[in-house]
Amino acid sequence: MISSRRLKSVELAKDIAATASLMIKLEVGEDALKTQTNFIAFINELGFRTIQGKEFTKMSFRKMIERLPPDVREDILEDLNKGFYS
Repeated sequence: MISSRRLKSVELAKDIAATASLMIKLEVGEDALKTQTNFIAFINELGFRTIQGKEFTKMSFRKMIERLPPDVREDILEDLNKGFYS
């Protein structure tokens, strides 16, 4: 059984990935997608927050991604690739 905290983290990661995919498809925010630092600043500007309600840092973003189940990470990468190639 997935804990509610883990579920929130998964949904948050999927929402962030969907935002990145949309940016790719619409060809907007190229600077925001160039580096992890720029991307994290951008998602913070959009109002995304950790499940604790704090702004993302490089470390908190990496930890969130690292803690995702492998199948979820694969799904997210697949969705991002669809943005690049569709």
